[in-house]
Amino acid sequence: MTNEYQIRVVPEVAAQEDRLKGWLADEYGFDVRTIQGVRILKRSIDARQRQIYVNLKVRVYVNEQWRGVLR
Repeated sequence: MTNEYQIRVVPEVAAQEDRLKGWLADEYGFDVRTIQGVRILKRSIDARQRQIYVNLKVRVYVNEQWRGVLR
């Protein structure tokens, strides 16, 4: 199953693949072991407030064969 999501995370989550997979698993109810890969399609930084966020458009591959890198 392949899904695309628009998400808003802190930079520490956006920078590390394992933390991003964990965040996606918690947010969308997946088992982190079933996430085969994550591809970032679009990235932007939101620094309008004190807390900086990273807006990501990601494609998540769940229980599906995937070849590639995070970025």
